[in-house]
Amino acid sequence: MNRSRIYTGYIILTSILFILFIISMIVGNYKQILPTDVYNVLIKSILKREVLVSDTVIAIVLNIRLPRTVCAVVIGSALAAAGCCYQESFRNDLASPDVLGVSSGACVGAALGIVQDVSLGVIQLWAFSMGVMTVAAVYVLSYIFKGNKTVSLLISGMLLSGLMNSVLGLIKYIANQETQLPSIVYWTMGSISSIDLKQLQSIMIPVVICLILLFLLRWRLNYFNLSEDEALSMGINIKTLRVAVITLATILVACVVSIAGTVSWIGLVIPHLIKTIFGNNTRYSFPFSCLAGASFLLFIDILGRMISTSELPLSILTGIVGIIIFFFCITIRRMGKNGIGI
Repeated sequence: MNRSRIYTGYIILTSILFILFIISMIVGNYKQILPTDVYNVLIKSILKREVLVSDTVIAIVLNIRLPRTVCAVVIGSALAAAGCCYQESFRNDLASPDVLGVSSGACVGAALGIVQDVSLGVIQLWAFSMGVMTVAAVYVLSYIFKGNKTVSLLISGMLLSGLMNSVLGLIKYIANQETQLPSIVYWTMGSISSIDLKQLQSIMIPVVICLILLFLLRWRLNYFNLSEDEALSMGINIKTLRVAVITLATILVACVVSIAGTVSWIGLVIPHLIKTIFGNNTRYSFPFSCLAGASFLLFIDILGRMISTSELPLSILTGIVGIIIFFFCITIRRMGKNGIGI
């Protein structure tokens, strides 16, 4: 990939993210907020200057739309980053944050918390813990299977994910149908509408640390395309690298699911889209995936607010739009193989 294309990619993706960020701060049920109002509120908040903005607008921008917008950026980036890492680690373009059962495990933890009527903070802690424990169980189970370790991990992830989905179904069955079941179902479909800055702060440190470490390791993700012998001849221990990358990606997903529920398709389609447009070099596809994932979830959240005054679960829209993007990627790649496209 030449430098001009890299710079163009950064400029385009950053510009799209900035534009969507501004739109997200403006669009909503309260339609009397202008871009100048958002600017004035942010200036007032950052520089402590007096501006001519109503208290209602200030409250909406700072307490509702800003946390929601920042949440979309952080969650979208984390899921896309995790998806990129999983696909490279497993050398499988269909790998996604669900592949190791972390999402289904976290949902089981959240459902248990909802059934027990514990506080929101405890529900998030249970969701995170169950997500990480499920992945740990996948690693233990993978050693039972002989053969290729990558395939063993995939099979173990599918088995544990199926088990967690069955446990989740059992919890739904015993839950109170009037009070608890709707909360469990809504959680499993994903939402960022009720997340506040306090909840976001609770996951920011591990998310930022994992993203920084994965960013520093991004060029090493290319080594997963080599055999273990080839990598060892270059001084790279593929097994150790795979464990490190999968662990960091899993922590990202567990943190996100613990506060937002399951947000599907981002970790699958965004890395596909980036690789289709910009190529497979993870030195660039990883940061591009982070930017595109943030923009994608912002777009989905804006779309949901424009379609309905009620809160649509994120996974409904990410599934619809994700399928369209996935079909686009497959079509472009097929055209490329036939010498028609890129």
